[in-house]
Amino acid sequence: VLGRVKRILDSLRVPVTISYHVSISSALMRIALLDVAVISKLDGFVVYAGGDDLLAFMPVDRALEAVYVTRRSFAGSNIDEGHVKFIDGFIKLRSALLPMLPGLGRSYCVYIAHYHYPLSTALSRSQELVEEAKDRLLTKYYRVRINGSYSLEVSGKDFLVIAYNPRGGERWTALPLTWIRLDHMNIMKDIYVSTVGELAASADEILKGMRPHRALNEPALTRSLLYDVEECKDLLVNCFKVLKDRSEKTPIIAELVCNTFKRLFERNYSKKSYDEHLKNIYMRSVGSLIVDSKLAHKVEPCEGLPGVLRKDLIGLGLIGEDKERETTPILISLLRAVRLVYGGMR
Repeated sequence: VLGRVKRILDSLRVPVTISYHVSISSALMRIALLDVAVISKLDGFVVYAGGDDLLAFMPVDRALEAVYVTRRSFAGSNIDEGHVKFIDGFIKLRSALLPMLPGLGRSYCVYIAHYHYPLSTALSRSQELVEEAKDRLLTKYYRVRINGSYSLEVSGKDFLVIAYNPRGGERWTALPLTWIRLDHMNIMKDIYVSTVGELAASADEILKGMRPHRALNEPALTRSLLYDVEECKDLLVNCFKVLKDRSEKTPIIAELVCNTFKRLFERNYSKKSYDEHLKNIYMRSVGSLIVDSKLAHKVEPCEGLPGVLRKDLIGLGLIGEDKERETTPILISLLRAVRLVYGGMR
């Protein structure tokens, strides 16, 4: 009897009361207004913003920043945009706290095409890619419950799809925008709000390192980094397979992965004198994903593993829907995304 009652309760949805409907509708309206403000600030223009839908055109080099800021404002994550502040899933306007939508996902497609490419085709293709990613790709994430317990679950939503089409030969990749989702904002909220859109920000940080720096007069990183990682792809994929098995070799392999990525960055900075600047880029982008202790005290499978790529260790990569269910490590997808955006900036 208890099992039957539990199944009935689990099947029930949130009752759509008038107050619930008003809360969701008003949050979506605030999101649309914020989207317009963010895109305009980043030198773009909005064609359509309504509900959770957004269509905008903007400079290629500002696209990742736009994804990061709009995704975080959608969730009400802790960022300060000057005229508005977001605090733990709410937007603060003067003395009022108004709810955003921290528990929901939002998928994006950044489609980079030649200006002679048919606009209608680019628009329809961007919509197709989002649906294709949802059908073909899965990502694992932590579901944190109100009692503090957590489980590893699979989702096909909340992706950033990046496509580059230089007049034929379209290429695309995808990145998850969240790897932890909460049933209640009082549980592990600091970790959640700090990691929403994390990979989009990391990709943008690497891109900035490839642009001329005002203090250095030339890029700190060379674009060879984007090609070198592909040469190491097979090694890294095999390493991640060993990491997920969590054998006695795991600490050694984890250290190998960390050193490999660090070496890739070291060999691709422009001059020795830029070493400190390069280190800052590395730690703000990839380094923060590799050596990250935010969940170390919460997630038992990762305890005691030095420098573990936590998200890949537990399978938080992109999983193809093929028979072998091969996982593309997140950091490889990250640098592929940088390569596509960089191609559109030339």
